Amino acid sequence: MQLLDALATTVARTEGQHPAVRAAVASFGFVYIHPFVDGNGRILRYLIHDMLVREAFTPPGFIFPVSAVILKRLVDYMAALEGHSEPVLRLAEYHFDPRASTWGRKIRGCSNRATVTLISPRRQCS
Repeated sequence: MQLLDALATTVARTEGQHPAVRAAVASFGFVYIHPFVDGNGRILRYLIHDMLVREAFTPPGFIFPVSAVILKRLVDYMAALEGHSEPVLRLAEYHFDPRASTWGRKIRGCSNRATVTLISPRRQCS
């Protein structure tokens, strides 16, 4: 939950910015956190549309073809995600046991090992 709370705080800090920028910040953060095993894309698209309607950027009922645009520029989309993720992921060592339903993660600089279930948001070690 810490990462989702941090995302909400970050989005709140964009108050007053262009609605498309706010939606982009929220969607990029949500994709990066990827809090669920399934359904992240659907929730992401809802989040984008909901934010744009709430900010009166688009009329209610109007839906941007977000997936079509992402697929059309998939290489650019993946490069943006990886460009942000790669430096952060270098701080963690992940171990996955395919027979278990958990990821084990040790954050460099932390003495303990955190085990995170696949459906939980990623957590910092404590």
